[in-house]
Amino acid sequence: MTLFNRPQRWGMLGILLLVCSSLNLGAAAQSATPAGRASVGPSGRTTAQAYAHDISGMFDIVPLLTTGDEMPLLVGDFGSYTTSPTLTYAMAGTPDGIGVYTTTNGYYVFLNHEFGAGTVSQLSSTLSGQIKGARVSLLEFTSDWQLVGGK
Repeated sequence: MTLFNRPQRWGMLGILLLVCSSLNLGAAAQSATPAGRASVGPSGRTTAQAYAHDISGMFDIVPLLTTGDEMPLLVGDFGSYTTSPTLTYAMAGTPDGIGVYTTTNGYYVFLNHEFGAGTVSQLSSTLSGQIKGARVSLLEFTSDWQLVGGK
């Protein structure tokens, strides 16, 4: 997931344009913790390099998350989530549709993952359980697009 920013022309809409850029469709994309995966760093964003590159000089491309990144698990109720100090949630592969809900403090991003009915994905390295087939992730970001957590 990458943030494309072009505020000089699009204003807030340019900041909110998110593109899912994880294109790994093989077995590694199904694993929540593939060997050598990137992670969410102290900046609240992935440590992976961007998949897209701006050749026009008109955009700032900021990688937010990639397949396998683990983040704090969101617990509680929508609008008042807190993050678990010990449990994580992993960014699953094959992201497809995306929706952004804006709040006064940041953004909620709904992201669906298009897996076939027979595909099994792990929740994370700290949560037991698997999901069979497609699923939807909820990600919370601050107003400057630093990751808070996911579920």
